[in-house]
Amino acid sequence: MQTVTQRPSSERNTMSRFSPFVQAAILALTAYILFTTADVSAKILSGRYPLALCIAAPALIALLGLGAQIIYQRGWAGFKSTQIKLHAARSIIIAVMVTLFVHGLKTVPISDFYCIIFLSPFFVMLTSYFVFKEPLKLERLFVICLAFTGVVVTIGPHFSDMNIGYAYIFGAVLFSSSNIFVIRKMGQDEYSPLYGFYPLLAIVIGNLPFAVQDIPSTLPTGDAAIFLLYGVVLIGAHTFLPMAFAKTPEISLIAPLHYSQMLWGILADIIIFKAAPPMTTYIGAGIIISAGMIMMWKERHHLRKENIKEVIEEENMTLL
Repeated sequence: MQTVTQRPSSERNTMSRFSPFVQAAILALTAYILFTTADVSAKILSGRYPLALCIAAPALIALLGLGAQIIYQRGWAGFKSTQIKLHAARSIIIAVMVTLFVHGLKTVPISDFYCIIFLSPFFVMLTSYFVFKEPLKLERLFVICLAFTGVVVTIGPHFSDMNIGYAYIFGAVLFSSSNIFVIRKMGQDEYSPLYGFYPLLAIVIGNLPFAVQDIPSTLPTGDAAIFLLYGVVLIGAHTFLPMAFAKTPEISLIAPLHYSQMLWGILADIIIFKAAPPMTTYIGAGIIISAGMIMMWKERHHLRKENIKEVIEEENMTLL
């Protein structure tokens, strides 16, 4: 019989105190912080090393880390899945998406990069409406439009120097949106490390043969640390985000949280790239935060009403 390692009861109790939406929001916000860290690492490394190496090395580090976690928790049986076809489809999508992102980051400024990838919630919201028949409520549409307005105010569409990198990123956004719906189909019952393991395996297989010939004979300590950091944050990012979209009651509820990356991008500019953002950046960030707060308040109010309604219905059934 397969032994499944249970999470500590304290961890389960901590998360169970929150609604599914809040749990999904916490996971998504954490994942987007990690993805921003990965973006900054990729931007730094792609200017110093061949792209195949920048993609394969961190992915290999993350793959080994997740593989060790799976073996420790479940043994070799942990790699088995009843949804292997969906894992294969998602792995191909992620491998292509990551390759396009890194190629785009090499030639596109980070401000333009985020401006494009922040279009993803629009694709997700509209696709969830047409494919999953999820309601497109007016307040959700307003919140996403408000958040995107904040993005435009913050960074603006600086597309004066168009190059092939922009096409790479637009293509990656399309693959990113497709990935979310594959996750949705898989559901939340899958062993969570597998969400990241199989895509990372596909990335390594697709890029390692080209990266081997570019491995430098010596690697500066600072660059080695960035490669290692890049790999470690990928483990968390590729685990938490699928869990968030699997747990959320509706995809469009947490799609606007994608805009939180703008805040982490501002901090990266200040701390890492030593670039003081203009006032419009702070104004735009304020708009984005306001949009997020409105969304959180509306959904909390909606869930409270639903809970009250359930309690009243249960009491009426008891009286009958």
